[in-house]
Amino acid sequence: MLFGRRPRIRLGGHDSELARPFVFTWRAAADGGLTVSLRLFGAAAGRAPALADSLAAALAERVNWPALAKDGDLFLPADRRPVALSLGPAALAFPAPAAAAEMVFVSPLDAARGDPGADPALILPRLLRRLALLAPWCGVDLAAAHDGALTAALADVAVAAREGDGPPGPARGGHRRASRLAAPPRLTLSGDLTPLWPALVLGQAVHIGRGASLGLGRYTLVPRACPAGGETADAG
Repeated sequence: MLFGRRPRIRLGGHDSELARPFVFTWRAAADGGLTVSLRLFGAAAGRAPALADSLAAALAERVNWPALAKDGDLFLPADRRPVALSLGPAALAFPAPAAAAEMVFVSPLDAARGDPGADPALILPRLLRRLALLAPWCGVDLAAAHDGALTAALADVAVAAREGDGPPGPARGGHRRASRLAAPPRLTLSGDLTPLWPALVLGQAVHIGRGASLGLGRYTLVPRACPAGGETADAG
């Protein structure tokens, strides 16, 4: 289910394997440690207890931490065993559709098949495709909606990009380790967002593009009252 061959479905005239039903995220903890999370979708959630144990063992015994620290010139603590393990459901808030929104990316995007930094219009189709490839794990078929109403709704959305506020991402990595990456952008979306709003909210949990399961294409959605400035509301 996670790493073997997966069923294929047809989207937009092309056959593709279902996406892997998980994503990794990591962040610096307040105490100076590292928090690593594995989010599972649909049928994969039933394997959560076994995967939690496997993840803890892999972090302690299988990850080449010295090599990773050397690549990024990072501090490496002497004790690299996980000190805490938690398991539970992850909630995702669904605010009401907004007149406009910002997608603030916090990790790079795969650019091997087109640079979304140079052509931000690539990003939303990638999000819809990823959701359609994850939906069967949850017992949902989005193939017809992807090829019909969802893709058609993209014509009513204007996308404007600017450089993100965070540090630039690495130039290579992700899906094939040597793939080209685009630095995390900041996108402003305006127009009729209502048909795409559930996809935009879900995208915060599933990320975007190839390599998304490994942490690429992660973003925060910030609803806005109007396209040109105004107050913002927390996406939850």
